Amino acid sequence: VEAELAAAVALEAAAVAFVVAVVADAAAAVAIGDAVSVDTNGRVLKTVADATGTLSGPCIGIATTAADSADDDVYVMTHGIFRHDDWGLTAGSPAYIEEGDPGDLSATAPNDDGDYVQRVGVAVKDDVLLIMPSIDVIEHTG
Repeated sequence: VEAELAAAVALEAAAVAFVVAVVADAAAAVAIGDAVSVDTNGRVLKTVADATGTLSGPCIGIATTAADSADDDVYVMTHGIFRHDDWGLTAGSPAYIEEGDPGDLSATAPNDDGDYVQRVGVAVKDDVLLIMPSIDVIEHTG
């Protein structure tokens, strides 16, 4: 009975799971697992939120395919669960745009004056992210 109940719960959970992904042209090289934004030409690029006050645009999701150069197609997951072995996130904690390296994520929110803070999702494991970017981007001011 327990196995049947577990199977029914898993089936129900799978039935309500969702993934939203889009295909876009890259503005430059993008790697799998990069947080990406949309530029003024409608192409995706690595999200930047550094201490100089530069923001490439709000992160819209995570690249699930790589683009070697500009105009290559890149798939972007805007909502869903994605695994990437190179992430070093903290399970149960939010993931933010990393302030120093374009496209990277961090378990620590940027906190230098002029940094932009955007929550991208919640780590399910250290290498698994529930992607759900906030549309709110906050500039840290001291």
